[in-house]
Amino acid sequence: MEEFNAIAVLGDVAATDENIDTIVDALTTYSPAVSEDDNGRIEVTYTLGARDGSEAVTTAHSVIAARVLIPTGVSLRSLHVLPTADWDTMVDRLTSVPTLSVAAAAERLGISRQAVHKAIGAGRLTAKMVGGRNLITEASVAALASTAH
Repeated sequence: MEEFNAIAVLGDVAATDENIDTIVDALTTYSPAVSEDDNGRIEVTYTLGARDGSEAVTTAHSVIAARVLIPTGVSLRSLHVLPTADWDTMVDRLTSVPTLSVAAAAERLGISRQAVHKAIGAGRLTAKMVGGRNLITEASVAALASTAH
């Protein structure tokens, strides 16, 4: 049995304390972490065991559907599943370089989140996708800020 991390992005539900508490309570046995993604959607990360990736995807979907989606009527926007060892390697690699969320980069640059996404797409900001969200290097934000002034 291998350990996997699942990242579920929920649709059309506000990230209120009540909603987050409901999700955490429903997934307690799966060590959940709940946050708001760069688009204001609830992102739920949880851990589960499975024999392989196929079983992990099926189990991750079954868990989020039975414990969160069906009881609350919330939709699932996306679901990402990867072995926990791969997740840890990715996080270690990304945390070795200082990064910012899209919202933090937008605030630092004095622009909208949409403008940050456009700058990423145009190659003016360097970003990596982690758990369905962009993490932007602080160095690329500083470089863009210096060219804007």
